[in-house]
Amino acid sequence: MKGNFLDVPTDCPTRERLGWTGDAQVFFHTGAYLMNTAPFFRKWLFDMEDGQYKNGLIP
Repeated sequence: MKGNFLDVPTDCPTRERLGWTGDAQVFFHTGAYLMNTAPFFRKWLFDMEDGQYKNGLIP
């Protein structure tokens, strides 16, 4: 879990360089149960909002 939550949530940091939002959705409750993930997800959501295009798409 610590290896997958470095900057963006990923399912496999050795193969995946950009996180997919679906991975976070599936693992969110388990991660929150195991560790205090609120600060990580707060930062990640602010980063996603910051990078969002005017038409709503997320790069």
